[in-house]
Amino acid sequence: MKTKAILSILVLLTIAFTLTPNPCLSAVPSLINYQGVLKDSTGAPYNNPVTMIFSIWDDSTNGNKLWEETHPVVEISHGLFNVLLGSVDNPIPDSVFDQPSAWLDVLVNGSQLSPRRQMVSVGYALHSEFTDTAEYALSAPPDDDWTVDTSGLNVFRMTGNVGIGTTPSHKLDVSGDARITGSLYAGVWQKIHEADLSSASSYTVSGLNGNVDRIYQIFLFGQASGTPETYRAIYVTPNGATTDTYQNAYHYFRAAFDNCGQLTKSGLVLAHIIASAETFDIASEGILFAPTGYGNRLSESRQVGKSLSYHFHTTNVDRWSNNSSNITSLVFNFDGSNFSGKLIIFALR
Repeated sequence: MKTKAILSILVLLTIAFTLTPNPCLSAVPSLINYQGVLKDSTGAPYNNPVTMIFSIWDDSTNGNKLWEETHPVVEISHGLFNVLLGSVDNPIPDSVFDQPSAWLDVLVNGSQLSPRRQMVSVGYALHSEFTDTAEYALSAPPDDDWTVDTSGLNVFRMTGNVGIGTTPSHKLDVSGDARITGSLYAGVWQKIHEADLSSASSYTVSGLNGNVDRIYQIFLFGQASGTPETYRAIYVTPNGATTDTYQNAYHYFRAAFDNCGQLTKSGLVLAHIIASAETFDIASEGILFAPTGYGNRLSESRQVGKSLSYHFHTTNVDRWSNNSSNITSLVFNFDGSNFSGKLIIFALR
Protein backbone atom coordinates (compact mmCIF):
# COMPACT_ATOMS: atom_id res chain seq x y z
CA MET A 1 0.00 0.00 0.00
CA LYS A 2 1.37 3.38 -0.96
CA THR A 3 2.19 5.67 1.94
CA LYS A 4 2.44 9.39 2.16
CA ALA A 5 3.55 11.91 4.78
CA ILE A 6 0.68 14.05 5.98
CA LEU A 7 2.56 15.93 8.69
CA SER A 8 6.15 16.11 9.85
CA ILE A 9 7.32 18.00 12.90
CA LEU A 10 11.00 18.87 13.20
CA VAL A 11 12.53 19.25 16.62
CA LEU A 12 16.22 20.12 16.60
CA LEU A 13 18.68 19.60 19.38
CA THR A 14 21.75 21.79 19.69
CA ILE A 15 24.83 20.30 18.08
CA ALA A 16 28.45 21.26 18.69
CA PHE A 17 31.66 19.77 17.43
CA THR A 18 34.89 20.12 19.36
CA LEU A 19 37.50 20.68 16.69
CA THR A 20 40.21 21.05 19.33
CA PRO A 21 39.81 19.01 22.54
CA ASN A 22 39.01 21.21 25.51
CA PRO A 23 38.49 19.64 28.93
CA CYS A 24 36.47 22.65 30.07
CA LEU A 25 33.69 21.91 27.55
CA SER A 26 31.25 19.04 27.83
CA ALA A 27 30.46 17.01 24.71
CA VAL A 28 27.22 17.81 22.88
CA PRO A 29 25.66 15.05 20.69
CA SER A 30 25.58 15.77 16.94
CA LEU A 31 22.01 14.50 16.52
CA ILE A 32 18.71 15.82 15.17
CA ASN A 33 15.46 14.58 16.69
CA TYR A 34 12.95 14.10 13.85
CA GLN A 35 9.30 13.22 14.52
CA GLY A 36 6.43 12.74 12.10
CA VAL A 37 3.13 11.10 11.26
CA LEU A 38 2.92 8.57 8.42
CA LYS A 39 -0.43 7.69 6.83
CA ASP A 40 -1.44 5.57 3.88
CA SER A 41 -3.25 6.78 0.78
CA THR A 42 -6.61 6.47 2.52
CA GLY A 43 -5.48 8.66 5.42
CA ALA A 44 -5.26 5.78 7.89
CA PRO A 45 -2.29 5.83 10.31
CA TYR A 46 0.49 3.45 9.29
CA ASN A 47 1.44 0.76 11.84
CA ASN A 48 4.17 -1.39 10.28
CA PRO A 49 7.96 -1.01 10.53
CA VAL A 50 9.54 0.72 7.52
CA THR A 51 12.99 1.50 6.16
CA MET A 52 13.72 5.22 5.97
CA ILE A 53 16.58 6.99 4.20
CA PHE A 54 17.18 10.59 5.26
CA SER A 55 19.36 13.02 3.32
CA ILE A 56 20.09 16.73 3.54
CA TRP A 57 20.43 18.85 0.39
CA ASP A 58 21.34 22.45 -0.38
CA ASP A 59 18.33 22.92 -2.69
CA SER A 60 14.60 22.26 -2.49
CA THR A 61 14.47 20.12 -5.66
CA ASN A 62 17.94 19.37 -7.05
CA GLY A 63 21.26 20.63 -5.70
CA ASN A 64 24.01 18.79 -3.83
CA LYS A 65 23.59 16.06 -1.27
CA LEU A 66 25.26 17.18 1.97
CA TRP A 67 24.54 14.17 4.18
CA GLU A 68 22.71 10.82 4.13
CA GLU A 69 21.83 8.06 6.59
CA THR A 70 19.72 4.88 6.38
CA HIS A 71 17.48 3.75 9.25
CA PRO A 72 16.69 0.13 8.28
CA VAL A 73 13.89 -0.45 10.81
CA VAL A 74 11.74 2.44 12.01
CA GLU A 75 8.93 1.44 14.34
CA ILE A 76 5.61 3.18 13.66
CA SER A 77 2.69 3.17 16.09
CA HIS A 78 -0.62 4.75 15.13
CA GLY A 79 1.27 6.60 12.41
CA LEU A 80 3.76 8.18 14.81
CA PHE A 81 7.49 7.69 14.41
CA ASN A 82 10.58 9.21 15.95
CA VAL A 83 14.19 8.96 14.74
CA LEU A 84 17.49 10.47 15.73
CA LEU A 85 19.24 11.60 12.58
CA GLY A 86 22.96 10.94 12.82
CA SER A 87 22.54 8.14 15.36
CA VAL A 88 23.08 5.11 13.08
CA ASP A 89 26.46 5.41 11.41
CA ASN A 90 26.89 8.91 10.04
CA PRO A 91 26.94 11.86 12.49
CA ILE A 92 25.82 15.14 10.93
CA PRO A 93 28.84 17.38 10.27
CA ASP A 94 28.64 21.04 11.24
CA SER A 95 29.51 22.00 7.64
CA VAL A 96 25.97 21.00 6.60
CA PHE A 97 24.72 24.26 8.08
CA ASP A 98 27.37 26.43 6.48
CA GLN A 99 24.94 26.66 3.54
CA PRO A 100 22.36 29.48 3.16
CA SER A 101 19.60 26.85 3.39
CA ALA A 102 19.26 23.10 3.96
CA TRP A 103 16.48 20.73 2.89
CA LEU A 104 15.55 17.32 4.32
CA ASP A 105 14.64 14.54 1.88
CA VAL A 106 12.89 11.35 3.15
CA LEU A 107 12.51 7.96 1.42
CA VAL A 108 10.10 5.41 2.93
CA ASN A 109 10.60 1.85 1.67
CA GLY A 110 12.17 3.35 -1.46
CA SER A 111 9.39 5.87 -2.12
CA GLN A 112 10.29 9.53 -1.90
CA LEU A 113 8.10 11.79 0.19
CA SER A 114 7.83 15.14 -1.47
CA PRO A 115 8.36 17.97 -1.28
CA ARG A 116 11.62 18.25 0.63
CA ARG A 117 11.24 19.94 4.00
CA GLN A 118 13.31 23.05 4.65
CA MET A 119 15.28 22.91 7.88
CA VAL A 120 14.54 26.15 9.62
CA SER A 121 16.49 28.36 12.03
CA VAL A 122 16.67 25.91 14.93
CA GLY A 123 18.72 23.61 12.75
CA TYR A 124 21.44 26.22 12.61
CA ALA A 125 22.05 25.66 16.28
CA LEU A 126 24.48 23.08 14.89
CA HIS A 127 26.67 26.06 14.13
CA SER A 128 26.80 26.99 17.81
CA GLU A 129 30.04 25.07 18.15
CA PHE A 130 31.83 28.25 17.23
CA THR A 131 30.38 30.11 20.20
CA ASP A 132 31.48 27.53 22.78
CA THR A 133 34.72 29.46 23.21
CA ALA A 134 36.01 32.78 21.93
CA GLU A 135 38.79 30.86 20.23
CA TYR A 136 36.27 29.49 17.74
CA ALA A 137 34.30 32.71 17.12
CA LEU A 138 34.42 33.19 13.34
CA SER A 139 33.58 36.90 13.41
CA ALA A 140 36.12 37.80 16.10
CA PRO A 141 39.61 38.96 15.09
CA PRO A 142 42.41 36.55 16.01
CA ASP A 143 44.11 37.18 19.34
CA ASP A 144 46.69 34.84 20.80
CA ASP A 145 47.69 37.10 23.71
CA TRP A 146 45.07 36.00 26.25
CA THR A 147 45.93 33.21 28.66
CA VAL A 148 43.52 31.21 30.83
CA ASP A 149 45.19 29.29 33.65
CA THR A 150 44.34 25.66 34.31
CA SER A 151 42.04 26.51 37.21
CA GLY A 152 39.91 28.68 34.94
CA LEU A 153 39.90 31.42 37.59
CA ASN A 154 42.42 33.81 36.02
CA VAL A 155 42.49 35.40 32.58
CA PHE A 156 45.44 37.61 31.70
CA ARG A 157 47.65 38.92 28.93
CA MET A 158 51.28 39.94 29.07
CA THR A 159 51.10 43.17 27.02
CA GLY A 160 48.86 46.15 26.43
CA ASN A 161 46.71 48.46 28.56
CA VAL A 162 43.19 48.31 29.99
CA GLY A 163 40.91 51.34 29.73
CA ILE A 164 37.52 51.87 31.39
CA GLY A 165 35.68 54.92 30.07
CA THR A 166 38.79 56.15 28.30
CA THR A 167 41.50 55.19 25.85
CA PRO A 168 44.22 53.78 28.13
CA SER A 169 47.68 55.30 28.33
CA HIS A 170 48.70 53.19 31.34
CA LYS A 171 48.37 49.54 32.34
CA LEU A 172 45.06 50.45 34.01
CA ASP A 173 43.38 53.73 33.04
CA VAL A 174 39.99 54.57 34.57
CA SER A 175 37.93 57.67 33.81
CA GLY A 176 35.45 58.12 36.65
CA ASP A 177 35.06 56.85 40.18
CA ALA A 178 36.61 53.54 41.20
CA ARG A 179 35.75 51.37 44.16
CA ILE A 180 38.19 48.89 45.65
CA THR A 181 37.30 46.34 48.32
CA GLY A 182 40.41 44.93 49.93
CA SER A 183 44.02 46.06 49.82
CA LEU A 184 45.53 48.30 47.16
CA TYR A 185 49.24 47.93 46.50
CA ALA A 186 50.64 50.85 44.54
CA GLY A 187 54.22 49.80 45.09
CA VAL A 188 55.94 47.21 47.24
CA TRP A 189 59.47 47.22 48.56
CA GLN A 190 60.86 43.78 47.94
CA LYS A 191 64.18 42.45 49.16
CA ILE A 192 66.18 41.41 46.10
CA HIS A 193 69.59 40.69 47.63
CA GLU A 194 71.24 39.97 50.97
CA ALA A 195 74.88 39.10 51.59
CA ASP A 196 77.29 38.65 54.50
CA LEU A 197 80.62 40.14 53.44
CA SER A 198 83.99 39.34 54.94
CA SER A 199 87.03 41.58 54.32
CA ALA A 200 85.62 42.59 50.95
CA SER A 201 87.44 45.22 48.88
CA SER A 202 84.65 45.22 46.26
CA TYR A 203 81.40 43.41 45.64
CA THR A 204 79.08 43.06 42.62
CA VAL A 205 75.37 42.31 42.73
CA SER A 206 74.49 41.02 39.26
CA GLY A 207 71.43 39.63 37.49
CA LEU A 208 69.12 42.48 38.51
CA ASN A 209 67.54 43.09 35.09
CA GLY A 210 65.85 46.13 36.57
CA ASN A 211 64.40 49.00 34.60
CA VAL A 212 66.11 52.35 35.03
CA ASP A 213 62.89 53.67 36.55
CA ARG A 214 63.19 51.34 39.52
CA ILE A 215 64.15 52.71 42.93
CA TYR A 216 66.81 50.88 44.92
CA GLN A 217 67.31 51.13 48.67
CA ILE A 218 70.64 49.93 50.06
CA PHE A 219 71.51 49.11 53.67
CA LEU A 220 75.11 48.54 54.71
CA PHE A 221 76.19 47.95 58.30
CA GLY A 222 79.36 46.44 59.66
CA GLN A 223 83.00 47.41 60.07
CA ALA A 224 85.54 48.89 57.65
CA SER A 225 89.23 48.35 58.22
CA GLY A 226 92.24 49.94 56.54
CA THR A 227 95.18 52.27 57.01
CA PRO A 228 94.62 54.83 59.79
CA GLU A 229 94.50 58.54 58.97
CA THR A 230 93.49 57.92 55.36
CA TYR A 231 90.60 59.38 53.40
CA ARG A 232 88.26 56.53 52.51
CA ALA A 233 84.79 56.06 51.03
CA ILE A 234 82.34 53.30 50.24
CA TYR A 235 80.36 53.91 47.05
CA VAL A 236 78.15 52.08 44.55
CA THR A 237 77.77 52.45 40.76
CA PRO A 238 75.02 51.02 38.52
CA ASN A 239 76.51 48.59 35.99
CA GLY A 240 79.96 49.70 37.16
CA ALA A 241 79.64 52.88 35.07
CA THR A 242 82.52 55.31 35.58
CA THR A 243 82.35 57.40 32.42
CA ASP A 244 80.75 60.35 34.22
CA THR A 245 81.52 61.68 37.66
CA TYR A 246 79.10 61.34 40.54
CA GLN A 247 79.69 64.43 42.65
CA ASN A 248 78.48 64.21 46.22
CA ALA A 249 77.68 67.62 47.62
CA TYR A 250 78.10 68.42 51.29
CA HIS A 251 78.76 66.16 54.25
CA TYR A 252 77.80 67.52 57.66
CA PHE A 253 78.77 66.59 61.18
CA ARG A 254 75.62 66.57 63.26
CA ALA A 255 77.25 68.10 66.33
CA ALA A 256 79.26 70.95 64.89
CA PHE A 257 77.48 71.37 61.54
CA ASP A 258 80.86 71.78 59.95
CA ASN A 259 81.15 71.66 56.20
CA CYS A 260 83.37 68.72 55.30
CA GLY A 261 83.55 69.87 51.72
CA GLN A 262 82.95 67.85 48.60
CA LEU A 263 83.92 64.26 47.98
CA THR A 264 84.16 63.29 44.30
CA LYS A 265 83.66 59.63 43.48
CA SER A 266 82.30 57.83 40.42
CA GLY A 267 79.28 56.56 42.31
CA LEU A 268 76.83 57.12 45.14
CA VAL A 269 78.86 57.47 48.34
CA LEU A 270 77.42 55.32 51.12
CA ALA A 271 80.10 56.01 53.73
CA HIS A 272 82.72 58.75 54.15
CA ILE A 273 85.50 57.67 56.49
CA ILE A 274 88.17 59.81 58.13
CA ALA A 275 89.31 57.86 61.16
CA SER A 276 92.36 57.76 63.32
CA ALA A 277 91.68 54.15 64.20
CA GLU A 278 92.31 51.20 61.89
CA THR A 279 88.67 50.07 62.07
CA PHE A 280 85.47 52.06 61.83
CA ASP A 281 81.93 50.88 62.62
CA ILE A 282 79.42 51.86 59.93
CA ALA A 283 75.65 51.90 59.49
CA SER A 284 74.66 53.41 56.15
CA GLU A 285 71.60 53.75 53.94
CA GLY A 286 71.47 54.82 50.31
CA ILE A 287 68.68 55.38 47.79
CA LEU A 288 69.16 55.74 44.05
CA PHE A 289 66.70 56.37 41.26
CA ALA A 290 67.30 56.78 37.52
CA PRO A 291 64.31 58.15 35.58
CA THR A 292 64.07 57.06 31.96
CA GLY A 293 65.39 59.56 29.43
CA TYR A 294 67.24 61.76 31.92
CA GLY A 295 70.92 61.77 32.74
CA ASN A 296 70.39 63.14 36.24
CA ARG A 297 69.78 60.76 39.07
CA LEU A 298 68.62 61.93 42.48
CA SER A 299 70.42 59.93 45.13
CA GLU A 300 70.71 60.22 48.87
CA SER A 301 72.80 58.51 51.49
CA ARG A 302 73.01 58.68 55.28
CA GLN A 303 75.78 57.35 57.46
CA VAL A 304 76.37 56.87 61.16
CA GLY A 305 79.93 56.23 62.34
CA LYS A 306 79.94 54.72 65.78
CA SER A 307 83.52 55.25 66.85
CA LEU A 308 83.52 58.96 66.00
CA SER A 309 79.82 59.49 66.79
CA TYR A 310 79.42 61.36 63.52
CA HIS A 311 76.20 61.55 61.51
CA PHE A 312 76.99 62.19 57.87
CA HIS A 313 74.08 63.36 55.76
CA THR A 314 74.79 63.36 52.02
CA THR A 315 72.46 64.71 49.38
CA ASN A 316 73.68 64.56 45.83
CA VAL A 317 72.57 64.83 42.23
CA ASP A 318 74.43 62.40 40.00
CA ARG A 319 74.87 61.93 36.30
CA TRP A 320 75.15 58.49 34.76
CA SER A 321 75.90 58.60 31.02
CA ASN A 322 74.37 55.17 30.34
CA ASN A 323 70.97 56.31 31.62
CA SER A 324 68.87 54.59 28.92
CA SER A 325 70.01 51.06 29.80
CA ASN A 326 68.45 48.76 32.34
CA ILE A 327 70.29 48.34 35.60
CA THR A 328 71.71 44.83 35.49
CA SER A 329 74.23 45.15 38.32
CA LEU A 330 75.30 47.28 41.27
CA VAL A 331 79.04 47.45 41.90
CA PHE A 332 80.24 48.29 45.43
CA ASN A 333 83.74 49.71 45.93
CA PHE A 334 85.25 49.96 49.41
CA ASP A 335 88.03 52.35 48.33
CA GLY A 336 91.06 51.07 50.20
CA SER A 337 89.04 49.55 53.01
CA ASN A 338 88.10 45.97 53.70
CA PHE A 339 84.49 45.69 54.74
CA SER A 340 82.92 42.99 56.87
CA GLY A 341 79.23 43.06 57.57
CA LYS A 342 75.75 42.88 56.10
CA LEU A 343 74.54 44.20 52.73
CA ILE A 344 70.78 44.27 52.01
CA ILE A 345 69.14 45.68 48.87
CA PHE A 346 65.45 46.41 48.34
CA ALA A 347 63.71 47.44 45.12
CA LEU A 348 60.42 49.27 44.73
CA ARG A 349 58.38 47.26 42.22
